[in-house]
Amino acid sequence: MANSSQRLCAGASLAWLQQQGISCHILSGDHPQAVKSVADRLQLSSWQGHCQPEDKHRRISELQQQDHRVIMMGDGINDAPALAQADVSVAMGQLGSDLARSSADINLMQDSLWQFCELLALSKRTLTLVRLNIALALGIKLLFVLLTLMGLGQLWMAVLADVGASLLVISLGLSLVRWSGLPRPAGLPTLADPRP
Repeated sequence: MANSSQRLCAGASLAWLQQQGISCHILSGDHPQAVKSVADRLQLSSWQGHCQPEDKHRRISELQQQDHRVIMMGDGINDAPALAQADVSVAMGQLGSDLARSSADINLMQDSLWQFCELLALSKRTLTLVRLNIALALGIKLLFVLLTLMGLGQLWMAVLADVGASLLVISLGLSLVRWSGLPRPAGLPTLADPRP
């Protein structure tokens, strides 16, 4: 049975994921009435109870055949086949079985869905910076190729621009180090707060 901070964490995490356009489903081996109760509290319309490992695997395959990219989160032995099938698989840290953790692409260090939201936000931010860095580097190179073709480019200018571009790329990358995470909903435990 989840305590109030776990329910808050799950509710806030699922709301954030849905705001990002990610649809969420519950596939559980628990009794359908218990799964429906949890889904209702979390305001999820897509859920299925009494799932065997092959049912979870089949559902993920169906979503992939409909051209969905699937992230599977699980913590039990019965989640391993579905974790292996998913495009990206995530095992919950402390509660996860050894088989689930070894089948997963990502292992969370805490049993917190919010930690996954922060991972996703940081990944998106990183990808944006990588694209920006590539565009800046190629743009500066193209500018100096054009200047050279027009007879205006000098070697010292190209070297200075190349060093400047490198420093700009590094400084943009370092902004990720200063990222402090998503704003946490009130009452959500922090990494320094090990409450379950």
